[in-house]
Amino acid sequence: MMDSTFIILGASGFIGQHLARNFSNHATPVICYSRTPVKKQVSGVSYHLVNRYEGLEFPANSVIYHLAETHHIREVEEYGQKYIEESLNLASCLLEQDIKRLIYASSTAVYDDNQSVLLGPDSEFVHPKTIYAQAKLAVEKLVLKHDGAVARLTNTYGSGMSELSIFLDILRQLEKEKIILKNYLKKIMVNI
Repeated sequence: MMDSTFIILGASGFIGQHLARNFSNHATPVICYSRTPVKKQVSGVSYHLVNRYEGLEFPANSVIYHLAETHHIREVEEYGQKYIEESLNLASCLLEQDIKRLIYASSTAVYDDNQSVLLGPDSEFVHPKTIYAQAKLAVEKLVLKHDGAVARLTNTYGSGMSELSIFLDILRQLEKEKIILKNYLKKIMVNI
């Protein structure tokens, strides 16, 4: 991929920051965009603060890592159906450019969460019940239609992880008798 440029959209997030750090060790140029300032910028990586991702132009043959959607599920649900339209619009704008590949960070929220079986990309248990999950699945289909790649992610763990991570929620409560796992719809109590 030496003839490519790595573009990271959503570079201020947990995964975006780690990608930038990892890619900075390669000879490939790395350009990061985010709507919020990146606290720990990596030497040799170009950073740009933007209000919107639509309208950005990238070098030809770029590989775009699209991490630029919110993980605040409650906000998405309150925003409603328009969120799906805006997510699809952004993906369309990215795919219209002369890029090598778009890699999209989706979510395991697209699965029916009442299953106790191993789920894969072609699983029959893909039943997005929320606006958030519907948006993810809609963008996935568009990206795959254009020979992009999709990674269905769930809570990620590590230094600098999101304040909304289930892992951080558990770690903060380890000394308590009961751990309360927060969900955007309900609270779940777990006895330990």
